Amino acid sequence: MLKKPLSTVTWLCIFILVFVSHPVWPQKPPKRKTPGQLKAAACCEEVKELKAQIANLSSLLSELSKKQEKDWVSVVMQVMELESNTKRMESRLTEAEGKYSEMNNQIDIMQLQAAQTVTQTSADAIYDCSSLYQKNYRISGVYKLPPDDFLGSPELEVFCDMEMAGGGWTIIQRRKSGLVSFYRDWKQYKQGFGSIRGDFWLGNEHIHRLSRRPTRLRVEMEDWEGNVRYAEYSHFVLGKAEEDRREDRQGMSGKWLMRKVSMRE
Repeated sequence: MLKKPLSTVTWLCIFILVFVSHPVWPQKPPKRKTPGQLKAAACCEEVKELKAQIANLSSLLSELSKKQEKDWVSVVMQVMELESNTKRMESRLTEAEGKYSEMNNQIDIMQLQAAQTVTQTSADAIYDCSSLYQKNYRISGVYKLPPDDFLGSPELEVFCDMEMAGGGWTIIQRRKSGLVSFYRDWKQYKQGFGSIRGDFWLGNEHIHRLSRRPTRLRVEMEDWEGNVRYAEYSHFVLGKAEEDRREDRQGMSGKWLMRKVSMRE
């Protein structure tokens, strides 16, 4: 006997019957929160908001602190630059004042020398700074000594110290700034080198010329703290080149410790 397949309607009826016959689970009504729970929830929200605000404030303070630190560093750098510029300006001002004073001294010296006629053969002949001092030249600075006809030496530019130890000293060496090297050969020491207004060696030929007359020698040395020591010789002569520049010093006095060597009659 053939079985007929169930029709679609039959299956639908069975499904509906099964679905309808399935018991429905009872649903519990939602619990109502108590006032305490509601209050606690509200507090938690407030705490979260406060934490967020604190985090934002901390971030803002950190940014402000970094900016303030950068600004402070910038201010410090500007102050240091201003101090450096001020020191440079003060140094330039001091240098300018020194040059101005030196120029005035040089003008006075030129006027004094122009006011007098210097004759090498007269009793008033000028041989060195001591001769100028005896003619009432009292300004320290650069002077020009007339030619020495006996030696055939040309006009000589020298620096005269009219204040040290009674005045009238002819500076033959100054070594203070360290800008001039004194490691030279014999020819350079013979002719002289450096700047007469700075560090220099006057030259063996010129020193021989100056020491032909009775001459005193004074050597001064100064340390970094300004302490000065000196030695003074009552008699000094530097010989000719043919005599291998024999040096004669006698009668030392003083107290030994810029190095400056000067001589006068």
